[in-house]
Amino acid sequence: MNLLKSSTYTSLLKNISLDNKDMLNALDGKTVMITGASGMIGSFIADMLMYANISGMINCRVIATGRNSDRLKSRFSQYAENDAFIPMSHDVTKEFSADEHIDCIIHAASNADPASFSKYPVDTLLANIMGTYNLLEFCRKNGVARFVFVSSGEFYGSSENIIGGFKESDLGKLNFSTSRVCYPEGKRSSEALCKCYETQYGLDVISVRPCHIFGPTMTDTDSRAVSQFFRNALASKDIQLNSPGNIERSQCYVADAAVGILTALVYGKKGEAYNISDPALKMTIREFAQAVADASNTKLLFGNPSDSAVTEPVPDKRQVLDSSKLFSLGWKLCKGDKIKETITILKEAQ
Repeated sequence: MNLLKSSTYTSLLKNISLDNKDMLNALDGKTVMITGASGMIGSFIADMLMYANISGMINCRVIATGRNSDRLKSRFSQYAENDAFIPMSHDVTKEFSADEHIDCIIHAASNADPASFSKYPVDTLLANIMGTYNLLEFCRKNGVARFVFVSSGEFYGSSENIIGGFKESDLGKLNFSTSRVCYPEGKRSSEALCKCYETQYGLDVISVRPCHIFGPTMTDTDSRAVSQFFRNALASKDIQLNSPGNIERSQCYVADAAVGILTALVYGKKGEAYNISDPALKMTIREFAQAVADASNTKLLFGNPSDSAVTEPVPDKRQVLDSSKLFSLGWKLCKGDKIKETITILKEAQ
C-alpha cells in the first residue's frame, strides 16, 4: 500500500504543513532522526517532514531508522532518490552511531500492539529501556540538542480516583501479575531514565504520552481492535465487537499525534511530559466501532470473545487523558471527520 497514491493523504500533509508553518520553520536546516520510522506514528512524522521538504517549505534532513531494512525501503520508496531522506537499519537495543551530526531524536521505536506484548514481552521491554539508554548515550556523547521519548498513555496504569482525564502529574497502579506489564513499565522506566540523564548530564529531554492512536498509517501486524475495525471497513465487512465495548478511551488521529509530537519537540519545556489526546474523540470502544461502521456503510455486530483470534487485554476500565498542557503550547488539531478520512485514504492507497 502506497499512501502517497492517495490524494486525500497528500492533501492532509499539505494542510498540516500550511497550518503549522512556524513550527516546521523551526526545523529548517536541522537533521531529525526518527526511530521506529516504519511504525504508525513514526512513518507519519517522516511523511510530514518530507512533504515540507519537497514542497520547498523547509530544508530538513530526515534519518529514518527501523529494524527491518526491507520494510523501511518499501514504506519510503518514494523518497529513494531524495538526498534529504536517509533510511537506516538499526536495532535500538544495540549501541547507535552515526557519521553526521543529528540535531534532535524522536524515539518512537517500540512494539505497540497486544499480540506483540503477549508474544515478545522481553523485546517490548528492552526496546524501551535499552533503546532509550543507547540513544541517550548517543545524545550525551554527540551533542544532540533535544531528545523526545514517545511514551504512552498506558504510563498511568489504573486509578479509581481520577474523575476527569489523567494529567501529567497523575499516576495509577500497574498489574505485575502478567507479562503485559512489559509495555507500561517499559515506558515508565524509560521516562525515569530520561529524567536521570537530564539531571546528571544536563540533556534536553521531553516525553510525550499518546493515547489510543488510529489512522491510515496502521501497520499490517497491528492487532489492536481499532485497527481491525478499519480492516473490516476497507473490505466492506461488518464490524465485529467481541465485548460490550463500554470502556471509555481517549482516541487521537495519527496526523494530530504527529503534529503534537513535533509541537512538543519545538515548543515543549525541557524535562516535561505532554499528553496527546483529542477531546472530541473521547468515547467508548462501542461508540468508536459504530462510527467506523457508519462511515463505511457496514453494520456493528457483537460476537463472543473466544471468536477473536487476538484478544486485547485492557488494563483499566477508563483510559482518558487530559491534553490541555499540550494545547497550551499551540497544538493545532486537523479538521474534518477523521474516521471517514482514514477509510478514504486506505481505499485510495490500495
